[in-house]
Amino acid sequence: MSQQEVDEYLASLEEPKRTTLQELRQTIRSIVPEAEEGISYGMPAYRLRGKVIAGFAAFKNHLSYLPHSGSVFAEIPDDIAGYVASKGALQFPIERPLPKALVKKLLETQKGKCFICEKKLDPDLHGVKTQAGDYVENQLADRMDRPKLVGDIVTHWHKYGERRRTVAFACSVGHS
Repeated sequence: MSQQEVDEYLASLEEPKRTTLQELRQTIRSIVPEAEEGISYGMPAYRLRGKVIAGFAAFKNHLSYLPHSGSVFAEIPDDIAGYVASKGALQFPIERPLPKALVKKLLETQKGKCFICEKKLDPDLHGVKTQAGDYVENQLADRMDRPKLVGDIVTHWHKYGERRRTVAFACSVGHS
């Protein structure tokens, strides 16, 4: 994937499609600057940690935002009211870019679906004994019950998991 491919895609478009999609491009890049930009299925796409999280395309009578997931729009119906949406595309007018707040919500929703953990959480398990191939529960629970570790998990869930079915793994019933 390369930025040059997206430049070429946009250069091939007539106005005002080019300007509107260039604005969407800048919005996406400002929200997820770490995303790799390129072409996927012939359309501009943004890849984060190997997973395509967003894209866009120009069509004859409209433009589309593509979340590369069939379930993003179902999670934010109030936010996309007034737009034409299918499972995989959100159509918007050629001359009117999507609001930055909506693009941010779309990206956060998709990122939350793609990534269980935004950053790697590495608790120090050195010295925790094992028994029959599994950690000793009370020692593990003591090691895992650290404010920084638990705080990161809760913060991440509030950011990406709230209002979604959630599976949580804990070292004991009491710890969950």
